[in-house]
Amino acid sequence: MIVPSKKIDLIALNGAYGRTLAFGPGHVESSLLPSSVSTTILTGHRDTHFRFLKELTREDELVIQTASGNELRYLVAERRIVDSRSGTITLDPSQTRLVLVTCYPFDAMMPGGPLRYMVVAEESWRHKAQASRAS
Repeated sequence: MIVPSKKIDLIALNGAYGRTLAFGPGHVESSLLPSSVSTTILTGHRDTHFRFLKELTREDELVIQTASGNELRYLVAERRIVDSRSGTITLDPSQTRLVLVTCYPFDAMMPGGPLRYMVVAEESWRHKAQASRAS
């Protein structure tokens, strides 16, 4: 995952387990891998790999390079705080979204509270339009 505006370049790992998240953000296996139409969820620790989430703003671009080498581009559409005890993420198969999740608040003294910071990014139609014009 690349975030050009923040000079972030991360490798997402398979699974959202403690041993995985120690080394980088993890793909939540109940969500689909990035593809042409899917909702992909990545999670990471608030004090390491996903520390930059608090700095993302609407329209920031996120780039995912798939294992096959394809690039998928997303624009930040929404940022919100949710309670993990009652909130869910809808996996709408008709939408192409990237959802990034980390613990909240970012500066909490104790880890593991119930709040989560969630960034929802939607497929960049600008990029798709430019790519189709170039073909």
